[in-house]
Amino acid sequence: MYTGYLGQADERLKEKDALLTVLEGELNANKREMDKLYQLYLDDGITAEGFRAKYRPLEERQQQLASELPKSQAEIDLMRINLLSSQEVISEAKDLYSRWPSLAREEQRSIIEAITERITVGKDHIDISLNYLPSAALHAAGNSIPFVNESIKATRPVNRVAALGYAAAELLAFGKTYMAQIVANVQALARALQERGIPCLAAHKGFTRSHQAIADVRRWGGGYAAANRLQEANIIVNKNLIPGDRPEDWDRPSGIRIGTIEVTRLGMGPAEMAAIAEFMHDLLVKGRKPEEMRKRVIEFRRGFQTLYYCFENGLPNQS
Repeated sequence: MYTGYLGQADERLKEKDALLTVLEGELNANKREMDKLYQLYLDDGITAEGFRAKYRPLEERQQQLASELPKSQAEIDLMRINLLSSQEVISEAKDLYSRWPSLAREEQRSIIEAITERITVGKDHIDISLNYLPSAALHAAGNSIPFVNESIKATRPVNRVAALGYAAAELLAFGKTYMAQIVANVQALARALQERGIPCLAAHKGFTRSHQAIADVRRWGGGYAAANRLQEANIIVNKNLIPGDRPEDWDRPSGIRIGTIEVTRLGMGPAEMAAIAEFMHDLLVKGRKPEEMRKRVIEFRRGFQTLYYCFENGLPNQS
């Protein structure tokens, strides 16, 4: 799929080349017209007033073209560099992708740290700034093919950004579908918990529009106790402050935060969210023993061993 993006970039480059050829042709034709008009004036074939009236527009257009041509040529040169860089990143990304499982954890961590410049958490979004920049020309044209910043490329091996190049290509191909399924899953999970007696915030607004939902677990000892009990059964959530908590309650809040990013990546859908809600209900509401529930959770998880929303495995087949 990533070859499609490279193909689109190549088509845009061809269009720019064709436009440059048209501009050069117009520049030459305009120059010939100016020369002919000047010769006509020298031969007394046109008055000085008539010469000025006809020559001035040609002269202004000649100046415009002379200014546009270098800009167009520079833009084309930059696009060619970016296209070559993108092809190199994809090639290196495929190589790194094949070797990733065999890399030591420290090597994997160093790669991630090298390609991440800054993470900014906003009110409704998270911005991740990376150590590579998209081409201004291609970005303006609606293209997001990775471009290796030359100042970085000169001091860091390309394979330090290759993994991110590959991941970015996968995000372009699967990102919207993946994100939509994450939200659909967490809404289904919150609804299933609510139906089973575990209240979730913002039920009147559909519970959530992000990747996570918040449950009120005060009746089961609060967020810290509930999260630990769930963890003993291999269900990982996080304690979370909810309305009514005080700032000093941060370590013993009344709620838990539940996300669906990883379970979605494993191919789970709304049906599996209902099963997870049932596990949580049995642990918290019914008071089943964590060691008993852990066996059920492990058996449930055993059926989901493939990562989806990627080039290797595509999209999951959900009933």
